[in-house]
Amino acid sequence: MGFEDSTINADEVSYENHEAEENETNRYIELLKYDSKKTKLKLDFLITSFFCLFSQIQGVKLLRDEIEQIDVYQLRNHATSYSKDFG
Repeated sequence: MGFEDSTINADEVSYENHEAEENETNRYIELLKYDSKKTKLKLDFLITSFFCLFSQIQGVKLLRDEIEQIDVYQLRNHATSYSKDFG
């Protein structure tokens, strides 16, 4: 094997190494894209869950307000009937 053969061989190895690094970089980029998509899906799920929970909390608050109004109405009604009975 002469000097020219070893230079060509070194160039081939260098090219193969460069190609392997490029392939590895591309695989890493694809993994990042995949992780990014998974993260976005998780984030979308969390946002949707938050809004559902927020909506349920608002519903519970409305029910609580309605119950309080009913309680006040009933107390007034009882007070009126007691005052009529004892008045």
